[in-house]
Amino acid sequence: MRSELSNNKKMTDEYHYYETLGLNRDASRSEISKAYRSLAKTYHPDVSSHPNAKENFLRIHEAYEALSDAKRKREYDTYLDTLEEDKPNSENDDTHIEHEFYVQNETLTIDGKNYTINNAYHMIINGEEFVEYNGETFTYEREDFPFDIHDIEYEFYVTDETITIDEDDYIFNNAHHIVVNGQEYIESEEGYLPFNNQDAQEDYRDSYQSGGGIGKILVNVLIILVIAFTVFHGISIMKSSPDAGAFLENIAPAIPTENHISHEEQFAQKIKEAMDSENTTTRNYALSLIDKSHGGERNIAQICDIWENVYKDWTYISDPKGFEYFSHASNTIKIDLKGDCDDFAILIASLVESTGGSSRVILAQGANGGGHAYAEVYVTDNKKDFDKIAKYITNRYKCRSVAYHIKYDDDKNPRYWLNLDWQSKHPGGKFYNSKGILTVYYPNGYWDKMRSNT
Repeated sequence: MRSELSNNKKMTDEYHYYETLGLNRDASRSEISKAYRSLAKTYHPDVSSHPNAKENFLRIHEAYEALSDAKRKREYDTYLDTLEEDKPNSENDDTHIEHEFYVQNETLTIDGKNYTINNAYHMIINGEEFVEYNGETFTYEREDFPFDIHDIEYEFYVTDETITIDEDDYIFNNAHHIVVNGQEYIESEEGYLPFNNQDAQEDYRDSYQSGGGIGKILVNVLIILVIAFTVFHGISIMKSSPDAGAFLENIAPAIPTENHISHEEQFAQKIKEAMDSENTTTRNYALSLIDKSHGGERNIAQICDIWENVYKDWTYISDPKGFEYFSHASNTIKIDLKGDCDDFAILIASLVESTGGSSRVILAQGANGGGHAYAEVYVTDNKKDFDKIAKYITNRYKCRSVAYHIKYDDDKNPRYWLNLDWQSKHPGGKFYNSKGILTVYYPNGYWDKMRSNT
């Protein structure tokens, strides 16, 4: 696929000091100091195993230096005011990111030259596609693309791939795969060909791209095939009622082997026990977080209230090395909101469940190593309703991005799940950069595997 990029332009301000510290512009000096201390503990290179710890720590320190100095803060606020004056009136502006995704190993043409980008960030804004490169955002044009770009779920490229379709062998130097409405396709000279055996192919790609020689690839493939048969056999597609009240009914649990319980099954039971949404402490705390003006039936404002209030008081503390501990939500509340990312995810998911919502916890392996956990909340099965939710979030947090996953049922109806990651700085913030295969854990102990473009 040839893609031309043009009309480069900055889409956000240069510094992002408030966003870096996860603060609003009205943050007090004590709130700025508290946010800095919390993030510094997380990302200090001496204690953090995060692959970008040094870079993140320097950005955090730079933001703190600017916002903790009264004079520099006034200058920065004036700069932001100037930017706001140049923007359209937010009340009349329907601009927000309708969809965003990453493409691995993508070749792009910029000013007549080809560049291969390991992790290209794409955005679809009001029906127009953009891609980010070196801090700049360019328009992105697809030639002879037969699908609606809003329906794209996942895209990636595989180098030196040979694929058999309808008994014909196709050899690709850089094979372009795309998943649209649950169906995978591969781009060829004849157009986009349906591509089946999706799970086995994706597992093979993971082994192939990880390196280590042919022997390692074959061993990995054999292991994956055994696990795939054991784990994925019998898993059905999620269905959801319009109010998402019984969305778990048709999810079948993964089946463990006779003599071994997988670590996914172990985690599923631990997370189920930790999500004590009916516990009095958990329920009462959830209610205390919701602003009086946002009362009534379950709504996006209540979710934002819950996330904000937990986030601003959260203290990140790692688990002991070599030990994965999932704190009960009620216990996390009793110890004044302290723990690591999975404790935050379990707490947020439990608080959402306590107020009538439907949530889940995601465990992901990082694209650059490490791992992470975060929560998601089911918000709607209607695109128009989701657009309203997205507009509320972009207005409330003065952002352009709304991150979400779509899960389709048997009838191809979408189910929108909103990102509630503590690293994202606000509900619907940017997704954690994962390897692409996520493990999804539900409150009733079931779990599932999900492909993701983030």
